[in-house]
Amino acid sequence: MALAESKQLKEINDLKNSLYTNITHEFRTPLTVIQGMTELLRVHLKNKKFTESENSIDLIQRNGKKMLQLVNDMLNLSSLKAGKATLDLKQDNIVLFVRYLIEAHESFANQQEIGLQFYAEEQGILMDFDSKKVERVIINLISNAVKFTPKYGKVLVLAKKINKDKLPHLQILIKDNGIGISKQQLPYIFDRFHQANPIHKNQGTGIGLALVKELMAIMDASISVESKPDKGTSFFLYFPIHNKTPLVSSNDHYEFKTQSRPNNMQPKEATIPNSEHPILLIIEDNIDVTYYLQFCLQDQYQTLIARNGKIGIQKAFETLPDIIISDVMMPEMDGFEVCKILKEDLRTSHIPIILLTAKATSEDKLTGLSHGADAYLIKPFEKAELIIRLNKLLKIRKTLQEKYSSVLVTNQTQIKTLDKEDTFIEEVERLILSNLENEGFSISELARNLHLSRSQCHRKIKALTGMSTAIYIRHVRLQKAKELLHSTQLSISEIAYQVGFKTPVYFSQSFKETFGKSPSATRK
Repeated sequence: MALAESKQLKEINDLKNSLYTNITHEFRTPLTVIQGMTELLRVHLKNKKFTESENSIDLIQRNGKKMLQLVNDMLNLSSLKAGKATLDLKQDNIVLFVRYLIEAHESFANQQEIGLQFYAEEQGILMDFDSKKVERVIINLISNAVKFTPKYGKVLVLAKKINKDKLPHLQILIKDNGIGISKQQLPYIFDRFHQANPIHKNQGTGIGLALVKELMAIMDASISVESKPDKGTSFFLYFPIHNKTPLVSSNDHYEFKTQSRPNNMQPKEATIPNSEHPILLIIEDNIDVTYYLQFCLQDQYQTLIARNGKIGIQKAFETLPDIIISDVMMPEMDGFEVCKILKEDLRTSHIPIILLTAKATSEDKLTGLSHGADAYLIKPFEKAELIIRLNKLLKIRKTLQEKYSSVLVTNQTQIKTLDKEDTFIEEVERLILSNLENEGFSISELARNLHLSRSQCHRKIKALTGMSTAIYIRHVRLQKAKELLHSTQLSISEIAYQVGFKTPVYFSQSFKETFGKSPSATRK
């Protein structure tokens, strides 16, 4: 008995912790945008930048509404559970109502590159319904469908009149071809605070579907679900058709809250950058947070965007950015896993990573740092704090560049470390030194031996040494020449040829440019 009670208490405690984490995330993310854009708005108004001020107000207003909706959902769920909610029934054409509702949210789906379509077998079905509650149910299910459907997927809403239990009903089917729900999870998806998809376990609060279930119950309606992993999910809504309340004139009085955003508020996806500013990769699934980060850093960084962890890793491997900011709670792959993969891979192990998260506990911070994160920034954060963190990490990289450009790593006598960058530079030096007399040893040969593409090799060496690959190859040759000047009696011409220079004159010029003294002065 005691064991059963202990298990139950643990489950309750785990549920509370999960709820706390999810609610915290849902509040901290919009708060980040609201707090940050409010500060920027103050600056813009002072400088009379009215266009940007309007954008700031739009962001603040939209994220304020998100927080209000979350609070309202929690309160509504509480009222429904307590039996305090009432119905506001009116008789109207529900097909037209649902059509308008879907059309009002098409742009929201299109921005996620998801198709949203509505079909009805009949153009008009008159029945009693509570418009606010029906709207909340359908929009909640559509938002979920869009969230869990990959790019270029489809969400269909189908309406038709059927007989159920020998009574006329309106059936509304909301169907997607998204990631689906496992058979084990299906029985629990309407439970309060339950997370249906382990891949997306950090998305949302687990309130939405519980609220849908309670709203359907108070309307004397029912809901069922069918789903297959990687195939999609279908929600079936059944509303009994009654015609007892007065008929209203038309649907013109319905006003729907759309979830779309102005085009100028979309984050700008950069191509491969080519300016002198450092390249920053932002891995973040929240569009508003991405926009805010870009807005804060647009004058100092070139920004690339990835909407989830999986895409972020691909972009990091392709472009080898100078620094990465990654959210922790994301679909496909969370920030901890992103950090772990990038830090363990030779191509990206040198890139500083800032984890951005709503998880504020010491345990979460330690988890991030244990996966190799260089810094941990908690939402909501200030712009100044973000910039300081970025600048400090780039300053640390400058120190690393000085270390690798001053002397050959292979000649350092200190105890060898397991540092990936030391190991990488040591291997680069070894390959160059073993081809010293081969004056035609090329960047392509070096990259091939390192199992990197030419561009990956260039960006990795540039990041670690501050030099292009060609200059770094020459630099290693000159470092070896400097060593030979002190340790041998070879002539300067012999040393020049031995380290791969075509002519002693070019060798002497390069040597003086690099070290500030001629080879002969260095030997003396």
